[in-house]
Amino acid sequence: MMLSPTGLNFKTIVCEDSSQSTISSNVTTTATKCGKFSTVDTPEVTISGSGVLDASPAVNQATLKELQAWALAGTLLYFIRKTLADTAAGETSGESLYLDGRGYLSNVEETSAEGDVIKFSWTLTTTGTVDNTADS
Repeated sequence: MMLSPTGLNFKTIVCEDSSQSTISSNVTTTATKCGKFSTVDTPEVTISGSGVLDASPAVNQATLKELQAWALAGTLLYFIRKTLADTAAGETSGESLYLDGRGYLSNVEETSAEGDVIKFSWTLTTTGTVDNTADS
């Protein structure tokens, strides 16, 4: 997962160990004497994940502190979520999974326990159109 407040200089989330996305829509069905009619609302997309704090992150990594700052400020973020290229399988970057758009960090949670590393989780709720067309 890559994030940017400007749409330029994207950063990957530091030491991400898992992520997932959900696309959901409400479908309303009305039964009539002519049959059933259904409508669907605009899909809502949420992307969430988790990671581990890194004391020495690279400059191109979004840290827990940055995620917290963006969440506290209500910053609208650009995001790209895609698979990396797998040349052995003949797959290009974003071929199997690609999502991009804008959204807000609606949740950032940090957990620290005695004798363990600091862990965090995050949820990004999208706004507007989400594209699933792989970049070229």
